[in-house]
Amino acid sequence: DYASNGENITDPVSQTEKVREKGYQADYNVSFGANIDDKWYVGLGISAQQVSYRHTSLYREAAPLDAPSGLDYYDYYTWEHNDAVGANFSLGVIYRPTNMLRLGASIHTPTWYEVSYDAEADIQAYYNSETDPSLGREGDWFSDHSLLTSYHYKMRTAWRANLGAAFVFGQFLIVSADAEYVAYSKAKYSEPGDDFYNFEPLYKEMNQQIRSIY
Repeated sequence: DYASNGENITDPVSQTEKVREKGYQADYNVSFGANIDDKWYVGLGISAQQVSYRHTSLYREAAPLDAPSGLDYYDYYTWEHNDAVGANFSLGVIYRPTNMLRLGASIHTPTWYEVSYDAEADIQAYYNSETDPSLGREGDWFSDHSLLTSYHYKMRTAWRANLGAAFVFGQFLIVSADAEYVAYSKAKYSEPGDDFYNFEPLYKEMNQQIRSIY
């Protein structure tokens, strides 16, 4: 409770929190294709990603009206911004040796991301005035603001490969089989090289955990 002299306060403390989240993920693609003698079909894809995430929260705690400390209420405000841009490539080939048989293979490179993170926090406390109780919530107040936390890092996702075959029976039936390999163990976090903070030991530990799991 908010008692400063050991007294018990029977009125409940009011606690409220408002959270707002928003963001998006965008994918921009450019594709190229070629047909060689109606037997080989080749496709190349170039993709760029953009990710944005915003999180803000306002936590308020109001003391009972008879709180001996004189605290009226305080607000704790936080915000976080995450932004990332990335790129990847894909290549696929289909070979048709006969009209009935299709053989395919494709490879998708990892997505290489550059990520930035920014965060701040602010707290404001309001007290009932001792010199002029009529001021009520307009009494004394205290405010403090954190320094901006900002750092960058790189992230590489897993790459994957596909193999497939399809049998076409006239115009009525297709039987296909596909296999996919995803190299999750190749996902990796790393320093950008010019960041003020040194999180390389943390990234090494995270990368070891990824390899141990996958």
